[in-house]
Amino acid sequence: MTKELKLSTDARNTTCDALAALMDGATMSIYDGAMPASPQTAVSGQVLLAELTMGSPAFDPAVAGIAAANAITGDTSANNSGTAAWARIIGSSGVMDCNVGIGADDRVITFANKVFIAGGKVDLSAFTLTVPE
Repeated sequence: MTKELKLSTDARNTTCDALAALMDGATMSIYDGAMPASPQTAVSGQVLLAELTMGSPAFDPAVAGIAAANAITGDTSANNSGTAAWARIIGSSGVMDCNVGIGADDRVITFANKVFIAGGKVDLSAFTLTVPE
C-alpha cells in the first residue's frame, strides 16, 4: 500500500509558519557542487560562494501552505566565483539545506543568475516555502 499524508490548509499553514520561524535572522550560505546527504552532514569539498542574511521575521505568514520570504540582505562581495547549486540556511533553531536555480525552474531558491563572480554583488530574486497538501 502506498503511504499517503494529506494536510488541511490550516495544518499546511501552521507547518509552513513553524519552518519559516526557524529561519528568522538566519545566515544563508550558497555553495557550488553536490548538496550533502543531510543538514547534519558537514560541508566538505564545496566552495562557499556567498552569504546572505534572512530578515526577522524571515517570511510573511503562510497562505494556502505557501510563505514568501521578506527582504533578504544580499552579499555585497561574493566570497568566490562559481555556479550556485545549493544553500545551507542556519538559524538559531535549526539548519535547512535546499537547491537553488534560476528563473521559474523547480528549485526552492531562485536567483536571477546563479553564476557568481568573486567580489560581485549577490541578490536573491525569490524564495518561497511550500508545504504540499
